[in-house]
Amino acid sequence: MSAMREETGELAIQQLVTRRFAMASVTYGLALMLTWVAVASGFYEASTASAITHSALIVVSQLLFFWLFHRGINLRFKDPSLTEPQVLVALLWLTYFLFNLGSARGSLLVLYLLVLMFAVFLPPKVFIRYAALAFLSFVGLAALDYYLQRAVDSTVFLIQASVLLVTLIWMCLFAGHVYRLRQRMRQRRFALQAHQDTLRGM
Repeated sequence: MSAMREETGELAIQQLVTRRFAMASVTYGLALMLTWVAVASGFYEASTASAITHSALIVVSQLLFFWLFHRGINLRFKDPSLTEPQVLVALLWLTYFLFNLGSARGSLLVLYLLVLMFAVFLPPKVFIRYAALAFLSFVGLAALDYYLQRAVDSTVFLIQASVLLVTLIWMCLFAGHVYRLRQRMRQRRFALQAHQDTLRGM
């Protein structure tokens, strides 16, 4: 009975994380579409070959995650959803993409929030770590622009950085609230299951 329950639980987890991965893959598809819109409109400052390589690496990374989910290898990890590596890959991709946008960078800062929405179910301390990484990545872009002697409007950068920082702080508070709600629901579910087991025993 316990083995059957454990197998059923693993199947339910796998179905849930597979749906999350499918949602993430669709999001990547939309983001790649934005990449090529930027290339076609002339806002993408790197070469077309760079954009092709960049897109190919994203596709390969998603195929790798798909293989891990399809083979059930993800169930061996502490977090079967592999949320942290997926968020890390997304932040790296997004930072590289924004680096090549130049002046159009600010209009797509919202993509950082889109990436972090997939991390909202992580523990608050972990979410804060990735929010900090997102903010430091954006600040690092400005530092790299300065190092490469690109034209940087410091006023515009300060406004963009301030808006991103305030939004990330709000998201950290929201992620903490969601985490506490999930913990309460889990405790209630365990209590209900314990009562049901007691009733079955009687």
